[in-house]
Amino acid sequence: MMGKKILWRSLQVGALLLYAFIIWGSTLLGQARPAWILLGLLVLLHLTEMRRALQVGQEKGLSPFWTILMNLLFGFTWWVPVAQGIFAR
Repeated sequence: MMGKKILWRSLQVGALLLYAFIIWGSTLLGQARPAWILLGLLVLLHLTEMRRALQVGQEKGLSPFWTILMNLLFGFTWWVPVAQGIFAR
């Protein structure tokens, strides 16, 4: 179980690094507009997962606010391990 938890946490760190690269990396390269387009696409992708994430959150007794926040940040790398019982919240 610990190995799976490390895997999912690593994927979440990767998601945060992707956000950082999109925002700061693209801006440093002088390409701010593509950064916002990529960020918008990433948020849109996470919104497509929202129904399933809210179902998982409700099943696990989590608040809708927390579920939405975590899904927008991490997407499936958050709600899949919560649904499988790897993460408590």
